[in-house]
Amino acid sequence: MPERSLLLTVSFGVLLAMVGSSCVTSPRQSTAESPPQPAAVPHANELGGETARQSSSPQPLVAEAVEKPTPVVRLAPGLEVDLAGREVRVAAQAALDEGWLEQAVCLAGTREHESLLVVETSPRLVHAALLLLGLEPGAPGGWRLEPDGTTLIREAPRGAGLELLVRREGAADEPLTSWATTAEGERLPEQPWVFAGSVLDVGRDGEEIYRAEFSGSVAGLVTFGDEVIAFESVHSDQVDLEPAPFRVRAGTPPTPGTPVTLVIRPRR
Repeated sequence: MPERSLLLTVSFGVLLAMVGSSCVTSPRQSTAESPPQPAAVPHANELGGETARQSSSPQPLVAEAVEKPTPVVRLAPGLEVDLAGREVRVAAQAALDEGWLEQAVCLAGTREHESLLVVETSPRLVHAALLLLGLEPGAPGGWRLEPDGTTLIREAPRGAGLELLVRREGAADEPLTSWATTAEGERLPEQPWVFAGSVLDVGRDGEEIYRAEFSGSVAGLVTFGDEVIAFESVHSDQVDLEPAPFRVRAGTPPTPGTPVTLVIRPRR
């Protein structure tokens, strides 16, 4: 495992141990009551007469089937990990219904002016939720300029493949990318996401600094290099180097502020 991924995994060790005992029954399922325990049956020698003769032919015991609860780990308000369903659910709101985009999902108070969704959930906890599904983080992408000042060298992000979906009450799940297009109006790939895992810096005092906590980059469209979840292709965030590549798909997202659920799951 790369050193950066190892550090991230270790940094969440205490958290994962804490939530190991936080499994609750999914609100979508109910658990049947346990059947009553049968009373102890006395030995035949303890009984007499007709009672003893009746007890010599014991009646079979029929056990009721008990539905096993589905484990759902609630890491924080608005953040659930469905271990059986293999998905992370994050409470979110629509951020934009028109304009240019650089983010798919951002932390509240950071990049709402250029993002499809906004969440209150810490990017670090989103990372922890994906670890609970057994997913391996990789690294964000990057880009740099060649000495000629015009040629871009791009390095693709790495990590487990992901699906990002929007869940709304009374509607089928829809890919988050269906809310966006290229600058030319073309549709985006349906599930172009990887678990990049942001970047873990270590301060002078040894304290771990998770970069996405400060940038707010939960899921990026352009490449800032600090995303928890990254778009597979690399696009510069500098419009003087290349034109802005993404915009909101008109008429698709709901009104800004509309509550939705962001669903993150392993790519199928």
